Amino acid sequence: MYKRKGLPEKGDLVICTIDRVLPHSAFVVLEEYDNKEGMVHDSELSRKWTRNRKSYLKKGRKLVCKVMSCTEDCISLSVRRVGPSQARNKQEEWRLEKKAHSILSVSAKQLKMSTDEIYKKFGNQILEKYGLIYPFLMSVASEGESRLKELKLDKKLSSNLLKLIKTRIPVPKVKLDVKLNMKSDAPNGLEIIKKFFKMVENEAEKENSEVKISYLGSPEYKVKIISSDYKKCEKVLNIMEENGEKLLESNQGTFELNKK
Repeated sequence: MYKRKGLPEKGDLVICTIDRVLPHSAFVVLEEYDNKEGMVHDSELSRKWTRNRKSYLKKGRKLVCKVMSCTEDCISLSVRRVGPSQARNKQEEWRLEKKAHSILSVSAKQLKMSTDEIYKKFGNQILEKYGLIYPFLMSVASEGESRLKELKLDKKLSSNLLKLIKTRIPVPKVKLDVKLNMKSDAPNGLEIIKKFFKMVENEAEKENSEVKISYLGSPEYKVKIISSDYKKCEKVLNIMEENGEKLLESNQGTFELNKK
């Protein structure tokens, strides 16, 4: 798993594992920081934890803590100052970073590299630039190889990572339904409409999006735009509307678009 350099800052949320429990405090290991230890005083536990101290403070238990103060000699932490939603978000962030680490580890194994090597060549660049690895991997899954090119990786590593990322990180899909009312009284009216839909398909492909067209009965059509990003759906929609009006009105036709 990756390790952050230096020390956390005051106010940061950190993932900790209880290492040892003393009469009035617990010492924890900060999982994201190499060999760093912090302390949670009983006054920084929630009331229910204080009342049931033995049940909650057990070696190996994972905690989400807030950094109250931080020096090389002492990192003071709090559990009670972390809200439920903050704890959930931090735990989810940690879960996804572990998934990112797993992808890098598999890539390293397939390429007969050590995990440290793949972090030197790839992971550390991402951490230094973005702070987290998984969001970058998600953008690669969505946008493709172009995101990896900025890192100037060797071709073999780039190809292997792209394949693993595409396989192991599903990209959430956004769908936009549109109803079209369109017709043309020109002699080649049907060809005009086919030309319009071909243009829409080409524009969607440029945006790494997909369109599904259904004929509902003259003059109605249903178009479903599918993409990883709502903005891309909107872009395809705007191109559709602008070009549809121009094309149909210049060919003895009408065009009306209704977004559901």
